[in-house]
Amino acid sequence: MPNITIYITECCGYCDRAKAILKNKDLKFAVVDVTYDADMRDALALKAGGSRNVPQVFVGDTCVGGYRELQILEAQGKLDSLLVS
Repeated sequence: MPNITIYITECCGYCDRAKAILKNKDLKFAVVDVTYDADMRDALALKAGGSRNVPQVFVGDTCVGGYRELQILEAQGKLDSLLVS
């Protein structure tokens, strides 16, 4: 299974919801808090195709997107296929 990383900020309801989707699937994931780290936020933007929005979820090197995109993938049953390596 590829590594899962989620970039978040403090007090972000969408970040909490995205983490809940992953937790409900019993998935392990790394959390990177970019709240007070402008350099990390810039690195995230480069990695996420220019998006500075959070959450940003990565499965391996693939940027899944934010909460809404993660929610859609899960609802369509497509998230599991990303998790197989």
